[in-house]
Amino acid sequence: MSKVYHWKAIEADFSHGLILGNGASIAFDRRFAYQSLKDKATDLGLISTDVQRVFDHLHTADFELVLRMLWHASKINQSLDILDTRNAGLRVRSRCSDRGCPCCSCAP
Repeated sequence: MSKVYHWKAIEADFSHGLILGNGASIAFDRRFAYQSLKDKATDLGLISTDVQRVFDHLHTADFELVLRMLWHASKINQSLDILDTRNAGLRVRSRCSDRGCPCCSCAP
């Protein structure tokens, strides 16, 4: 059985910090599941229509997958000299970072 420790009790063992992935977050509380996070971001108005279409097209609520796919699409457009006028992925990152959104991996 897993045990939850208070940070103060173990912080000395982690002098450079501690990074937990989404799986650890979900194990701690189901509200960290992708669908819950997406629902919250939608409620807060962080999901544009273009980005919602990408979620729907990929049949997922996985922010990391959607951001990765948008990043790849942007890079492919750049390599083929295709003008990217919609730039849906960057709008998600910008809106999240402007609001201090903890809901996804917004790092470039």
